[in-house]
Amino acid sequence: MRICRAIPIIVILLSLAGCIRIFGEPQHEEVARAKSPDGVVDAVLVRTNGGATTAFVFSVFVVPSGTVFDHKAALFQSERSLFAADHQEGLQLSWRAPKFLEVRFGKARIFRFTNFWHTQEVQNFTYIVELRLVPTDESSLLDRDKASPSDAADREQACDLRSGCLPSNGFSASQPHWARGS
Repeated sequence: MRICRAIPIIVILLSLAGCIRIFGEPQHEEVARAKSPDGVVDAVLVRTNGGATTAFVFSVFVVPSGTVFDHKAALFQSERSLFAADHQEGLQLSWRAPKFLEVRFGKARIFRFTNFWHTQEVQNFTYIVELRLVPTDESSLLDRDKASPSDAADREQACDLRSGCLPSNGFSASQPHWARGS
């Protein structure tokens, strides 16, 4: 009977010590690589599986040509990704010229993007890559004609953003709340 009570405690202690992984770690996998036309750098597309309750996250990294993917290496840390998205369809990397990379996608929920990359490891910051987002499916773009804001505040802001008209209260939506008298 004492052994039966001790087993859960032993499992908990071992998992806390890192000897048994109960919940697992995210899995990282290189799914695509494209060498720049001049051969100096590679664009690398990495898929991360955070587990059963999360969507796959796709990240784009630019690294010196031939750099082997290792998710623990500094060059592949998530904060160094140039693009990160989930719920994506049709994600592709396309070099249009040396130093000019397009990230093409049908649909994606993008939560990280920067439009340039450089590093000390490649020509001491002088080799600069420009990145561009290129949606390939028009349905992924905001269709302004069919937008239907749900409440008055959203309608006022949409009016201001689309046509420059003023909201019904006479104040611009770009004015701070303290200037509106509310």
